[in-house]
Amino acid sequence: MKELHIENCPGLVSFSQISLPSTLKKLCIGSCGDLRCLLEEGKGKSIYGTSLLEHLYIRNCPSLRSLLSSGKLPACLRHLEIWECPELHSVAETFSDSMFIEHLEIRYCGNLASLPGNLNKLSQLREITIYKCPRFVSFPEDGLPVTNLRKFYIGWCERLEALPRQMQNLTSLLELDIHACPGIVSFPEEGFPTKITSLSMTNLIICNSLFEWGLHKLTSLTHLFITGGCPTVVCFPQEEIGMMLPASLTSLSIVNFPNLKYVALHSLSFLEELFISNCPKLTSLPEKDLPHSLLELYIRDCPLRKERPKMASFMNPGFITMCRTGQQDGPRKFPLLLEKRKGNCKRREIFKIDHIPCVYIDNKFIHDQEDEE
Repeated sequence: MKELHIENCPGLVSFSQISLPSTLKKLCIGSCGDLRCLLEEGKGKSIYGTSLLEHLYIRNCPSLRSLLSSGKLPACLRHLEIWECPELHSVAETFSDSMFIEHLEIRYCGNLASLPGNLNKLSQLREITIYKCPRFVSFPEDGLPVTNLRKFYIGWCERLEALPRQMQNLTSLLELDIHACPGIVSFPEEGFPTKITSLSMTNLIICNSLFEWGLHKLTSLTHLFITGGCPTVVCFPQEEIGMMLPASLTSLSIVNFPNLKYVALHSLSFLEELFISNCPKLTSLPEKDLPHSLLELYIRDCPLRKERPKMASFMNPGFITMCRTGQQDGPRKFPLLLEKRKGNCKRREIFKIDHIPCVYIDNKFIHDQEDEE
């Protein structure tokens, strides 16, 4: 047997070492309300070097306190995912450099305070997600593994006091998401790794420190999403501190800036998507402040003066038709099909607010004047 799924077994308290097949590579456990320790290995015993287990998924086991009685995860383990285990207080005693974990994801584990030591020795680790673990306080002193880590997500961990150390050394990191961690009050002195391509931040006190450090240093950044944490920002980017944005940006989201009055993005010559929401003092968006590369503009809950848009002028016999296939929050998730055709057929011509082909204001597509009349 290579794969085992167990669901809704209220009497299951633990497995013994001999009860699991030695050939098992994937184990999924869900909704086992009495499960307290996944595997009781026996005194002085461990499956660390003998188990072939590569994938371990545990969900909704409210009594689970630990994974293995020895505190040592199988050396072959590659994917570890734990959801909704509010009593879990330990993943393992420690990690080691002989382990092959690539994906580590922990969500809704209310008693988990930290990750095992030697986290930095997991040289194969590519993704870390810690989500809604309200008692999670800190990362190990040695920081994160620097070799292959591509994605780091930490969110809604109210007691987390600081980001991992030596983040600037994460030279392979591409995606960095930090959300609603009010305990993080200081920005890393060395800054963020400069090769990241996507940065998302929600309600963080360190936003201003990040701006002062210099977003323009993130020379490969293509997606930037910032929500809240900037109550004093009047102009974005902040001209008074010499703030500049990376020229590489293609998507920008600005949400919950209570005092924002101006945006000046004309220098972002590659920007294609702009999403602005909940900025109650943003009353205008002049054409001169927007780049000509912009293809999609989404504005929500901002008191912009309602100006009648202008008809797009087309320079050739072709025309653009739009196929609306749905609507979701955020510019990257809106499936927009633009199709160029020639000849005479039924079509819906796109209006542009000046040069922008797709504009949504308060979830309403700015459409053809003739449709309104």
